[in-house]
Amino acid sequence: HKKDKVNCWLIYCNQSEKDILLKQELDELTTNENIEFHLHYTIDKAPENGEWNGSIGYVNTEMCKNHLPPSNLDNTMIFLCGPPPMIKFACEPALKELNFKP
Repeated sequence: HKKDKVNCWLIYCNQSEKDILLKQELDELTTNENIEFHLHYTIDKAPENGEWNGSIGYVNTEMCKNHLPPSNLDNTMIFLCGPPPMIKFACEPALKELNFKP
């Protein structure tokens, strides 16, 4: 239905701001009337000019808590994509701590 809104949360991790693929298109999705798109960027290194609105650092429990839906919502699916060490040592432990089921 057109009345049904899709809710989508994305934590998008990159080494630097210049590495963010499709940033303009992703930013535009946050204003789309047909989708609730919650977008949060995190980068490994602060930009040299110091201007950055997202997080700096690796994915962690606090970031997931603040930028993903609660684990107790029905029909919630979490998809992970990235280097295996990031998934194994950052994402999975954070999601487990927040009571997401594998």
